[in-house]
Amino acid sequence: MDAAPRWTPGRLAEIDQHAAAVRDILVLDGHGLGPIALADYARGVEDVAREGGWRPGADDWVSLRLAGVCLLAMAGGAMASIADGDAALS
Repeated sequence: MDAAPRWTPGRLAEIDQHAAAVRDILVLDGHGLGPIALADYARGVEDVAREGGWRPGADDWVSLRLAGVCLLAMAGGAMASIADGDAALS
């Protein structure tokens, strides 16, 4: 049984953009894309959002951002290779 969410192409594109932004933030800050860095980032987004009144289940920026983190986590090493730039693709 496939446990992956069923996202429409448009929604997947939005989530992919959030995943790319998260990847860039973590890689440029030198944290990498390991599970601890992704979890810390997601926890920070969630904490700030909750302080502002956000609740899970909304269809908003926060939910898309967290889905982007999940997409990176599910992608594993493939996204890490992309983050290394062209040298990793050679």
